[in-house]
Amino acid sequence: MSIPAAPASIPAPGTSLPWTQVWLYALTRPSEATYNILINDPAAKPTRGLLWVGLASLFISLAVLVFRVIFGPNMDQMVDLLQRDAGAAARPISILIVLLCGIPAGAVVAVLGTVIYTALVNFTAGALGGTGNFNQLIYLFSAITAPLSLVSTLLGLVPILGCLGIPLAMYSVYLDIVAVKTVHRLDWVRSAGSVLILVVLGLLVVAVCAVAIFVPLFTTMMRNSF
Repeated sequence: MSIPAAPASIPAPGTSLPWTQVWLYALTRPSEATYNILINDPAAKPTRGLLWVGLASLFISLAVLVFRVIFGPNMDQMVDLLQRDAGAAARPISILIVLLCGIPAGAVVAVLGTVIYTALVNFTAGALGGTGNFNQLIYLFSAITAPLSLVSTLLGLVPILGCLGIPLAMYSVYLDIVAVKTVHRLDWVRSAGSVLILVVLGLLVVAVCAVAIFVPLFTTMMRNSF
C-alpha cells in the first residue's frame, strides 16, 4: 500500500520536528501523509509522547488550581475542610498536600490512561487485521491528547465556551481514527471500529457507574422526603 504524498508545506519524512510543530500538525492537518511524517520523525519515541501527556496534565492541574483559587470557592472549601481536621494553623500544609500529592497523581493517571487506552486500541486494531505497532500509535495518540486536553481545559474554564467540549471530544475521536488508519494500514471502517468499540464500552462503564451511584442516592432522597 503506497503512502500518500505529503503537502508541500509539510517537512519530508525523517525530518526532526519540534514539539510545537508536532502538536500543530497532529491537530490541524490530520491525514495519513502528515501522520506518516510524524511517526517517521527520528525523535518519535513513546517516552517523548508520554512526557507531553504528563506535562500537559501538570499544567492543566496548576491552571485549574489557580483559576479555582482566584474565581471559585471550591478550593477554599476544600482547604477549610482540611483545616478542621488538622487545625487552624494547617492552611499552608493543606495547600502543600494538594500541590505535592494531587497534581502529580493526576499526571500519573493521565499517562497510565494513555498507555492503557493505546494498548487496547492497538490490540483491537491488530485483531481486525492491522499491521502497526504500539510505539508509533502511542506517539500519535500522545501528540493528539496533550495539546487537545490543554485546549479543552482552557476553554472549559470560560463558561460561555464550555459547550465546545463535546465537539472537541468528537474531533479527538476522529483524530484517533486517522492515527489508527495511518499506523495499522486499515480502511476507514476497521479503523473507526478499533476506536469506537472502546469509546462505546467506556461510555457504558460510565453509565453503569453513574446508575450505581445516583440511583441509591436518589432513592434515599425520595425516601427521606416523605
